[in-house]
Parts: sequence; C-alpha cells; structure tokens
Amino acid sequence: QIQLPDGSKVVLNADSKLSYTTDFGESTRKIQLKGEAYFEVTKNPNKPFEVYTDHLVVTVLGTSFNISAFEGQQIEEIALNTGKVKIQPLTASEASPVSSYLEPGELASFDVNSHEIDISRYNRMDPYGWKDGRIVFHNATFQEVIEVLSRWYNVKFEVTGSLNRDWSYGSSFDNATLKNVLESLKFSEKIDYELNGSVVKLKL
Repeated sequence: QIQLPDGSKVVLNADSKLSYTTDFGESTRKIQLKGEAYFEVTKNPNKPFEVYTDHLVVTVLGTSFNISAFEGQQIEEIALNTGKVKIQPLTASEASPVSSYLEPGELASFDVNSHEIDISRYNRMDPYGWKDGRIVFHNATFQEVIEVLSRWYNVKFEVTGSLNRDWSYGSSFDNATLKNVLESLKFSEKIDYELNGSVVKLKL
C-alpha cells in the first residue's frame, strides 16, 4: 500500500509498477501504471487525477476504482467502486472516437487490438478482491489461470501434455495457499501437479 503526496492511497498487485514525477500534486496529478492497482483518490476539483496505462488514460476527481493493465494483456479492465471516472484511449480510432464514463458497479473492458470498449456490471468485489487476498476466476481460460497464479504466488509453471478441451474455469479462493489452489484444480480439472520450490509442473 502506497500513500501519494496528495493523500490518495494505492494498493499495488503483484508484478506491478507505479511511477510519478517528484512534483506530483503541485500542478498536476499524473500516474503511470504497469500492472494492476486499486486507487482511493483524494478529491481535488482543481487537479484531476490521471492514470496512464500503455493504452488508456483514466481521469477522476475523487473516487475508488481498480485498473488491470499488465504488459501483454489483450484486455485492460477498469472497475469503478465509488464516484465517476472518464476513460479515453491514448490513440483514437473509429471504434473509440470519444471518451467513455463509468458509474459505480460498472466494469470497462478495453480491447487493445480493436480499441473497442465494452461496459458491463460486475459482481461484488470480484475485480478488486485481490487486495484483500481473494483470487476470483470467471470463465477463465487455462492461460489466464496460469498467468494469475504465476504473478500471485511468484512461481513458474512447466506444462506437459495438451489440452483436450477449452477451459471455462470459475472459482474463488480466500487467502489460499498455492497447494490448496492446485489441489482444487486437480480435483475439478483432472490435472496432476508437482510443486518443487518456485516451480510447478503441471501434467494435462
């Protein structure tokens, strides 16, 4: 957890980086994010709070929201808890010519390839439950599950075999150990695993 010079608070997820200039809060409030973070922004109508990812700029005055924008991620997500935010692609296109606005309880999914923004409702704290130790999967593919667990537990996966079906995995874990998660996957998805230090061997 980080407290910014303007009093705003940020919780960073694993494998995430936040950067800002030394004069932050004096004339502007601009943040660069790589990864995922939950923001609680101190209200200041004269100085909008701007978060830049590789593809978007999210502008707020005072609100709480989550941004997921890891490098290589095809979909960047912004989930609004309280307040209101404006979302604007850094590169305008026919698919996203104007800004989009979110209301509390809404989730914006931005496709970095098509530049399309899809807005939907989300369930409870699912998009930002990670800050309280909760991992939530909704219709997740095998690759998505592996990427989340790799970041969360700081491990490397070695996979043998091949998938014989498409994954649409859904589950949630509260402050679970890696072994508990792997045991759940073994039971529900019929896979074998071997945990050796920071390496997890999966046999499909």
